[in-house]
Amino acid sequence: MFLTKIFLFRYTCINRFTHVYASNGTSMQRPDPEDIIHLMTALGEPARLRILFLLGEKGTLNVGDIAGFFTMSRPAISHHLKVLKDAGVLRSEKSGQEVYYHLDRDHVVAALRELADAVALCKEE
Repeated sequence: MFLTKIFLFRYTCINRFTHVYASNGTSMQRPDPEDIIHLMTALGEPARLRILFLLGEKGTLNVGDIAGFFTMSRPAISHHLKVLKDAGVLRSEKSGQEVYYHLDRDHVVAALRELADAVALCKEE
């Protein structure tokens, strides 16, 4: 149902989403709605949300550290990390043979604010 609402949002508010005006009257380009859909899809999985909150609380962790907080296998954790990274939720840094992940808080907050701003501009039914 949530994805249906996102789908409907995309087609009913697309013009307001791609061009909005700042308080000073200048036009601000919004990101492609597909990017927001990609983010929301990635965050729609409960395990991924748990990973987001874990990294938000603990900071930078590698796959083994993250797996220690879950009952999932390391390959399953790695899959979820890839989805989150592809959606811009996480960033990674390689150190030796280990890859360390951390939350890209600024990107997530900005994307969610942009979504909220775009929804606020949609007409009420």
